[in-house]
Amino acid sequence: MEIPDKYISGLIHISTLDDYYYYDEQKSILVGKHTGKIYRIGDVLNAKVVKADKIRMEIDFVEVSEDEIKIYADKKIDKFTGQVNSSKKTKCKKKR
Repeated sequence: MEIPDKYISGLIHISTLDDYYYYDEQKSILVGKHTGKIYRIGDVLNAKVVKADKIRMEIDFVEVSEDEIKIYADKKIDKFTGQVNSSKKTKCKKKR
């Protein structure tokens, strides 16, 4: 997993995926045994951080579904910290 804008790279462990995946060496892909879902190098995924180890410089991600993304958007949950943003931002006008 890589976030090029932020120069961050990490890992989505195969055990966190929704199916049993096997690796096809000829095509360099992961294929889901039951779903047939395919992951290729360069695929764009939605993910969130579940663990970060500053000393080892390792970041673990899990894939996030489209439904979970909608929940984050509806509840205004910060996608990086997981904290609910309850503060309301208001526009202020400058007095002259």
